[in-house]
Amino acid sequence: ISYKKKGRSVMHFRAHLRIQKDSLIWVSIMPAMGIEAARAELTHDSLKLLNRMKQHYILGDYHLLDSLLHTAVNYSVMQALLVGNDISGYRTLSSKAGTDRYGYLLSFQREKNNTSVKLTQKMWLNPTNFRISSQDLEQETSDHKTKELLVYYENYQNIQGQLLPTRMRIIINSKPKTEIFLTFKKIDLDKNYGFPFFIPADYKKLF
Repeated sequence: ISYKKKGRSVMHFRAHLRIQKDSLIWVSIMPAMGIEAARAELTHDSLKLLNRMKQHYILGDYHLLDSLLHTAVNYSVMQALLVGNDISGYRTLSSKAGTDRYGYLLSFQREKNNTSVKLTQKMWLNPTNFRISSQDLEQETSDHKTKELLVYYENYQNIQGQLLPTRMRIIINSKPKTEIFLTFKKIDLDKNYGFPFFIPADYKKLF
C-alpha cells in the first residue's frame, strides 16, 4: 500500500486484508520488518482501530472514517470497491448507458436506502471482460458540499474462476487531495484465517 496526501511525503507499508462477505473487513498494517503497527475491524455499523505504536484505540462509526479520509463511505461501499463490484445499499433513481473513449459507461443517480442521501455514480466497464475499470462516486453532504471518490482498477486476475482486482488506485478529492495505491500480492478465497481483535488492558481509549 502507498498512501500519499498532497503536500506530504509518500508512505509505504504492507498489510493483510481479510473479508468475510457482507459482514466484516479486517486489516493488519505493518510498516516494516513484519512488526504490526495498527489493526482495524469494520462492520456494517462500527469501526475499531488499534494503534500499537502509540498504545491507544478507537471505537466509533463511519462518521469517524469520514473525518479521517474526508470522504463518505460505509461498509457496503468499502467492500464493493475492494473487490471491484458495484455498490449496494442504494436504490436507483435514474440510469443511463452509453460509451466513450474509456469503454462502456453506466451513469446512475442513487439514494441511500432509508435516507435522503443522494449519490451520483459513473462506472466504466472494460469491453473485453465487462469488469469495472474505473468509477466516480459523488455524494452531497448535509451542508451541501460534494465528496468525490475515484477508483481505478489497473489489473484483474482470475482467482479460482473469479476476476478480482490486483492493482487499484483510489483518489479522494478533498482538501488536501489523497491518493491510495493498492497492490495485492496474494489472494486466497474461502480460507478461514480468523479475525482476531484484542485490545490490551493498558491501551488508552481515544474515542
